[in-house]
Formats: sequence, structure tokens, C-alpha cells
Amino acid sequence: MVCFGVMRGEADAVLAKAIRLCLECIGIG
Repeated sequence: MVCFGVMRGEADAVLAKAIRLCLECIGIG
């Protein structure tokens, strides 16, 4: 359960970073 939570948190963090990077590329962020 803890491992799943950590993996999920990592995925969310990576996804958030990718979205932020995309927004910066477009010029919105």
C-alpha cells in the first residue's frame, strides 16, 4: 500500500512537472 502511494505520488509529480513544462513552452506559464 505504501509502495503504491509512493509510485502514485511520483507519477503525479512527474505529470505535474510535464504539464508545467508544456505551459512554459506555449508561453502561458
